[in-house]
Amino acid sequence: MPEINITLLTYIIMIIFAISGFYRGWWKEAITTIVLAFLIFLLQSPEFAQSLIEIYNSFVAWIWDIVPDSFKSFLSSVFGIEASGAALQADANSATTWLVILILLLLGVMILNRFLLPGAARTGAVYTATPMGSILGALLGGLNGFIIANLIL
Repeated sequence: MPEINITLLTYIIMIIFAISGFYRGWWKEAITTIVLAFLIFLLQSPEFAQSLIEIYNSFVAWIWDIVPDSFKSFLSSVFGIEASGAALQADANSATTWLVILILLLLGVMILNRFLLPGAARTGAVYTATPMGSILGALLGGLNGFIIANLIL
């Protein structure tokens, strides 16, 4: 089995994100950078992250308690989810939890960026970044690719 060159893989990811950032512009990439910086802060502050996960778990448990039993049985029959027990809880010590949080945060940023387009984009006009915005977007995109590659790898 061939060995994976992590450095080359990181460079490829950075290039892909830089190209994406070039076309998206600097301000969309800046929002992604802020979210990734927050995720890094959570990973560097396990006590704070644990308290946020506990708040999330208590909120999910509260929501699960008020969900009607008919909806729980619907989930059980359609999706095969065990709905008779307690709500799904996140574990702050699990790498899977952090990978899911990373994916959900990136999806949230994509949705947020979709709604933050200028008014011209909502009327059907195509949004194009300025040349300087594209260059800054490429730099921030490369940084975001580096951060994401290091978080995953």
